[in-house]
Amino acid sequence: MNIRDLEWAAVHRSYAFNLTRSLIVIPNVSCGGFLWGEADLIAVSRAFYLTEGEVKTSVSDFRADFKKRKYDSGLKENSNWLKDIKKHYFIVPKDIAEKAGEILEEKNSMSGLIEVSKNRFNDLRAHEIRPAIVNKKAVKIPAERVMKISRLIAFRYWSSR
Repeated sequence: MNIRDLEWAAVHRSYAFNLTRSLIVIPNVSCGGFLWGEADLIAVSRAFYLTEGEVKTSVSDFRADFKKRKYDSGLKENSNWLKDIKKHYFIVPKDIAEKAGEILEEKNSMSGLIEVSKNRFNDLRAHEIRPAIVNKKAVKIPAERVMKISRLIAFRYWSSR
């Protein structure tokens, strides 16, 4: 299972990043007015809160994410967590989901876990096997930042035609 499969399943088959519930969902955000770097998936809720998703394909890739400065001690409730992000999820294939869950418990992380698998018809499925703890410090993003995200989507669309 590759990164695009995991992203597709998260957007089309999970509640956290569902296209019909979110105002905007965009992959590979590395600009758009964010000060904290990049994200594999960002969903903007209709209430202007952000949900971030990090796609991981291996246990070593998963462990490496906790060394990133933006996570400030592994997304612990008492850390200086990003005020932008209301919920954070890791999106992983089924074969590493159990180990990923153990690591999240060990790190006392606020992150949720979405497991992606294939059913007997080879269709992708996404299941939230660990809910994200809501970051109560998160603030709504201003309309200008939503417009920057929308511009990013438009740039990507038109540059791919």
